[in-house]
Amino acid sequence: MARKISYAPLFELMEDKAITHSELRSATRISTSTWAGIQANKSVTLDTIMKLCKTLACRVEDVVRVE
Repeated sequence: MARKISYAPLFELMEDKAITHSELRSATRISTSTWAGIQANKSVTLDTIMKLCKTLACRVEDVVRVE
């Protein structure tokens, strides 16, 4: 059975920290195509995940979940 990636933890964290998509994209320098992939729960590079974690001062599990 295939596993699914979910960025629900990221979106919840953004809401808790009152950070908009455009603010986070700008702070991390993530491309619009990569951000679209995140919004569609597609696979992204570990480098992208680490940029998100560094910017949000959080752990990987605070950003992505495998279901």
